[in-house]
Amino acid sequence: MHLQSGAWMNLSRSFNAKNPSTKSFTQFSTSLVDPLKIRYQNGHVGEAIARLSKHKDNLEKVENWKAALRKAATLSGWHISDGGHEANVINEIVKEISTKIMKCNPLNVAKYPVGIESCVEDIRKQYLHVGKDNRHMVGIWGIGGIGKSTLAKAVYNSIGHEFEHSCFLTIGKEASFSDGGLVPLQNEFLSKIIERNPPQVSNADKGIRVLEQKLRQKRVLLVLDNVNHLDQLKALAGECDWFGPSSKIIITTRDKNLLHAHGVNTNSIYEVNELNHQDASKLFNLNAFKKDTCPDDFFELATEVILYAKGIPLVLEVLGSDLCSKDKDEWRDALEYYRSYPNQDVQKTLQRSYNGLHDKIQEVFLHIACFFKGYEKSYVIDVLESC
Repeated sequence: MHLQSGAWMNLSRSFNAKNPSTKSFTQFSTSLVDPLKIRYQNGHVGEAIARLSKHKDNLEKVENWKAALRKAATLSGWHISDGGHEANVINEIVKEISTKIMKCNPLNVAKYPVGIESCVEDIRKQYLHVGKDNRHMVGIWGIGGIGKSTLAKAVYNSIGHEFEHSCFLTIGKEASFSDGGLVPLQNEFLSKIIERNPPQVSNADKGIRVLEQKLRQKRVLLVLDNVNHLDQLKALAGECDWFGPSSKIIITTRDKNLLHAHGVNTNSIYEVNELNHQDASKLFNLNAFKKDTCPDDFFELATEVILYAKGIPLVLEVLGSDLCSKDKDEWRDALEYYRSYPNQDVQKTLQRSYNGLHDKIQEVFLHIACFFKGYEKSYVIDVLESC
């Protein structure tokens, strides 16, 4: 196999321009050069180097060239054999680069990604340990509407280009073994890691075996978003040793126990917290006023809404958009209405968190919400435990 000697040609031109009497490189510049001869600098390449080295003024420059050529010869790439056509190789290069670019297309994160950047850095450095050889699973955990998916997308965009393959899978609420809902996700995953003629599986059990076989030698970034059942993890990311060295698996869920059940270490679970007041105000203002500051005459009303939202990004976004362009009287009416009848978009999201609780936990939640609001935590625990 051979490499086109374009780099060698450039070196020859550079040297010959300053040394008109020397034609050491010129005779080889348009030929095909064996990379082994470049790496070990023997044959015609070695002879040319030796002739150049006779000139004391060239010694330092020649040593630099020798080091650069040794490094260049070890790089993997596309080879042109004798009689081959550069156009065909260029076409293959374009296809390969196009595929890589398509794979690294960033996901849409959020219209106003307030407070995301610092969280991404925390996850990169303290949880994922990107760059290390260990395979690693990380959980992103929190209540509905807190921004788990938004954060996962931002992390994916930040590090996806560092992996051989990357895949972001959003899991539907009802996806399970029993109804075949996991098979499309397995096939989508396979299409991301096998670029040409990916296999198609017809049932989840077969998909598990195929994924386990195909992933073992691949360095993969996988994000499983909105996981709500252990079967989903078993079907898509059963064990860390499914994946090649340095692979990272990110799981977003409202159920922390699910992460523990799948073997995710407590130190590898990132809890997404509410926005602090400064970031909450900025996010609300951007949605309500289309700028990050609040008009003075709306300040008190805006503060009430922000306190009502409790730092939950979804609530801030929905209420900000709902109040946008309304006057102060409409704001006051809306606030009164929210206190009695929460916004339906917000209610649906929070309802999913409630529905995900076990029956007994739902009962405890309703007792607290209906009878113990404002009571000391220790008192409530004593009363409930006595029941």
